[in-house]
Amino acid sequence: MEWKKACFLLVLRPLRVNGVVKELIGVCFEVTDQKRMEEKVHFLLNHDQLTGLPNRNQLHDEMDRVITLYDRFAVMYFNFDHFKLINDSIGHLKSDSLLQLFSRRLKRITDDKTMIIRAGTDEFICIIADASAEITYQKAQNLLDTIRTPVMLDGQEIHMTASIGISQYPGDHRDKEMLIRYAHMAMNIAKGDGGNRLQFYEPRFHEQIHRKMDIENRLRKAIERKEFLLHFQPILNGRDRIITGLECLIRWQSPELGRVSPAEFIPIAEETGLIHSIGEWVLLEACRQNKRWQNEGLPKIPIAVNLSTQQFNDGKIIERIENILNETGLAAEYLVIEITESMTMNKHHALTLLRNLKKLGVSIAIDDFGTGYSSLSYLSELPIDKLKIDQSFVKGMDLHNVNASIVNTIITMAENLNLQVIAEGVETEEECGLLLQYGCMTMQGYMFGHPMESGAVSELLALEQLV
Repeated sequence: MEWKKACFLLVLRPLRVNGVVKELIGVCFEVTDQKRMEEKVHFLLNHDQLTGLPNRNQLHDEMDRVITLYDRFAVMYFNFDHFKLINDSIGHLKSDSLLQLFSRRLKRITDDKTMIIRAGTDEFICIIADASAEITYQKAQNLLDTIRTPVMLDGQEIHMTASIGISQYPGDHRDKEMLIRYAHMAMNIAKGDGGNRLQFYEPRFHEQIHRKMDIENRLRKAIERKEFLLHFQPILNGRDRIITGLECLIRWQSPELGRVSPAEFIPIAEETGLIHSIGEWVLLEACRQNKRWQNEGLPKIPIAVNLSTQQFNDGKIIERIENILNETGLAAEYLVIEITESMTMNKHHALTLLRNLKKLGVSIAIDDFGTGYSSLSYLSELPIDKLKIDQSFVKGMDLHNVNASIVNTIITMAENLNLQVIAEGVETEEECGLLLQYGCMTMQGYMFGHPMESGAVSELLALEQLV
């Protein structure tokens, strides 16, 4: 027989005679269901329904508890990188399943001194009691490694990364809300630096946040004020040094801020959604300029334009590119769309979009190859034409055997897949010589030319006609 724990409520009432208690009358009620309902309501009020993790209702109580018991603790604020794009790509139901999978992982790394709280859709706060900076750093690294480990969801391998911000009590502040704010600020700095990393709070971040807000405000008006311009870097045949293409690069000259690096304003544009209008302007101007060169009788060569992750996941990107080609009159064969490995994470979406791009007649290149999660065998299933080896492998490859071996392997395998290989970041004759020896003919880098304005490109192409 199975016995279940029951709860009872005993009510006693004294029976008095002439003011003296003569006996007690007791009534016993079974309140098992009521007690269980109260416990269930308490759990629901203090835990996230999707993941089962504690929610923000427990945050301040936990911080009060560790302040009472210990003289120090850390606050880690973290969220997943590019989660909104992943959510849009795989759908809300699968995203919920993904959050549940990762939450189970997070629960496994908690202990009596560690509580992880779900603070928002993909945002979490971890309170680590009695934690030194060294212990906090190690726990944060363990957390990053836990999240980096890929998961299988409905037969699809999904890779995730996170950005972590850390504040410490009492060193950074003694106020609980300020500690949370500082950790969130540090997380945004980590995300702005590319994500997939941790960052401790530093007082200087206030100035960085102010500049970020200033850039965002001015970025919104930059297109209409015509503050953007395009530069173009030559892509050449490394043997005869003939230009075979150009890569288009955006530059921003703000009247108030001066020259702002793309490394600084592009992440802000992506975070705010402004990348859609900026990216469309780049596509339009690049195609318009290439057609202008062709109309001037200069050599017809393809121009490469980078597509952002948000553009890649925009359901109207095919239509936008087609309209731009029609508007400018540029033949599709003279446009190369560059994407990164991480954009192909959702294989079904990537296949569909890339096939539709190929139907337009444009070429497709994988940029910065070697820095993401893709393998050449995986990329062989995608309809791509070109592979650009990341400059981090090319730089100094004549001095580092490991880099040279990696580059040689990529070139050999890419050739077997009938992919054109382009080496980025070539700066020395030694690097160029090794690439030619390995069979890579197409290169770009400062050795052949820095990014330049359209007028300088016109002169360069005109000189080639005379050779």
